[in-house]
Amino acid sequence: TEVTDMVVMRAIDEDASDDDDNVEVEELAGFAEHLGLSLPAEQDLMWICKMALNAPVPAGWTPHNDGEGNTYYYNAETGASS
Repeated sequence: TEVTDMVVMRAIDEDASDDDDNVEVEELAGFAEHLGLSLPAEQDLMWICKMALNAPVPAGWTPHNDGEGNTYYYNAETGASS
């Protein structure tokens, strides 16, 4: 919605000084929805989404696409996947 887009844009703009901030509006909004955030009521929690999306992948894990647009992670050493 338009309100959600405004909340997400505000969250991105607030941390515009972060060089590692590579989060797009759609990705941030989608992740907030995935986590169950109710925007704009919980816009103060958008920093959690940004940090999670910018976090490095743990050592030994690599991102992969399942062919349907979903990302999963695989650890070649253990054979585990998310």
